[in-house]
Amino acid sequence: MVRDIKNRLEEFRAVVDVNKLALTREQVDEYALPPNPAKMTDPRSRGYIEEHGDQSWEVDALPPATLNELLRNALEELVDRELYEAQIEREETDKEKMETFGKEQGGA
Repeated sequence: MVRDIKNRLEEFRAVVDVNKLALTREQVDEYALPPNPAKMTDPRSRGYIEEHGDQSWEVDALPPATLNELLRNALEELVDRELYEAQIEREETDKEKMETFGKEQGGA
């Protein structure tokens, strides 16, 4: 699925890094997720079975809280906290300036 998404985005000339957050083999093992038979009707099944065997797992078998945590952690790694905090501070300063200006202009 990750490869398919990357390929589809590249068809639209999107330059992106696609990072697989879930479902990894480690997560399958850690959470003891129930297996499903590989989908033999999928044209990619032969390659999948050669690489992973005849069982598959669904990402939605992970608890929602776990998926949220995986996403939150991945986003935290991408965010420049110093830059983020500086932007929040700038927004607060701008908000105060606008409130002051509004009061000076006779607003509420």
